[in-house]
Amino acid sequence: MANRTSIAGPTWLLFTSSSLRLEDLLAHVFIPFNCVFLVAREGADSNFSIVDLYQVNRTQPIISTVLASWNPLDGITWQQTFLYERRHNLNGQTIRAITYNNPPLIYSVSVGNEVQVSGAFGKIWSLLEEELNFT
Repeated sequence: MANRTSIAGPTWLLFTSSSLRLEDLLAHVFIPFNCVFLVAREGADSNFSIVDLYQVNRTQPIISTVLASWNPLDGITWQQTFLYERRHNLNGQTIRAITYNNPPLIYSVSVGNEVQVSGAFGKIWSLLEEELNFT
């Protein structure tokens, strides 16, 4: 089903055995950055975890973050972060953007084959680039 349609939109919860490798099980599934795709699985010593999965793009591997864990002794422990707080790393993804010279917000200067952007927009872009790990 995932090969024929976009899975973005609903929240998905997949229950699977820990003996199955997620990379093999989801090898042909693209889990977009804005999709909530959770996997519940049993680990060692009757521990369970709920893992949040996503991909930055179709060519990059699945990224996983443990969202919750449960064990008979301590009960459940949830990670107290929102969706985009958990997904703060774009893994060096290249983002193409278009801009125009509009001082004082945007100053654009051509340097060889690149355009350098400064002004308020350029500063914001640089901060986002560093924080979210993209170029």
